[in-house]
Amino acid sequence: MGKSFTLGEFLKTYSSDYDCLKEIVNIKYPDGIFCKKCKVIIHHCLLKTRPVLSCSKCYSQTYPLKGTIFAHSTTPLKFWFYTFFVMIHSKGGISAKGLQRQLGVTYKTSFRMLHKIRSLMADNSGDLFKGVVEVDETWVGGKSWLRGKKWWSDWKEIPKTTVMGFVERGGRVRTTIIDDTSRWTLTKHIKANIDPKATVMSDQHHGYQKLDQDGYEHHSVNHSVHYVDKYDKTIHTQTIEGFWSQLKRGIVGTYRHVSPKYLQNYCDEFGFRYGNRKSEDQFMILLGKI
Repeated sequence: MGKSFTLGEFLKTYSSDYDCLKEIVNIKYPDGIFCKKCKVIIHHCLLKTRPVLSCSKCYSQTYPLKGTIFAHSTTPLKFWFYTFFVMIHSKGGISAKGLQRQLGVTYKTSFRMLHKIRSLMADNSGDLFKGVVEVDETWVGGKSWLRGKKWWSDWKEIPKTTVMGFVERGGRVRTTIIDDTSRWTLTKHIKANIDPKATVMSDQHHGYQKLDQDGYEHHSVNHSVHYVDKYDKTIHTQTIEGFWSQLKRGIVGTYRHVSPKYLQNYCDEFGFRYGNRKSEDQFMILLGKI
């Protein structure tokens, strides 16, 4: 199932909840199902009336949805699978309101489904980024003290949320919400995400100026003069800047507004699509995380 995995093929492959359940069983039990009562891996029958596996010998039951994001959900599995498909194939994602209209579910249900799936998109591997890694921070959301206000209304400013990002050139991207852009904060996150042997590219923000003292090979570009170093074209932060562009255009174009409470989830969503952009099995990669 690669990039050619069209909507028509998806609807044929997962036309019913039973088909979706069989896929979940294949993912969770690739080597067969172990029966706790028989103490052996044995064939189980999938019941058509309930999402339950029954041992062919002792008839004890196993619940394949236990421990997955589908547990305790009354939403049809084919709706869940369709949401997986849409989130992978929509470059800017899909809003909860848009999903509500397509599936005919409540807004509360569509909102919950999307955030459950976004929780699978987070990069929790803990692997350090290697090679050439670009680092940058950006600000999302907020509202200035005058924008959209009337002279008689509350003029209180809504602060923006600061997001720090790391990109392996040609590879993954990882983001994290930070409280400030001090040298201590930036260095702490760099050490937690980037291998000490990596080459770090950044702008000339004061928080990055002493990375050499922390053992990193560090290069910076002066954005007040140019965006790519005129003497060494490899010194730039254009890759992470491109990701920020995708993130912000996606938020404005699809979601319109994102609460700071859920901003990390949306960053993880865009990061997953970006990090797996060269893969032909994004759908199965995401489904395998259930």
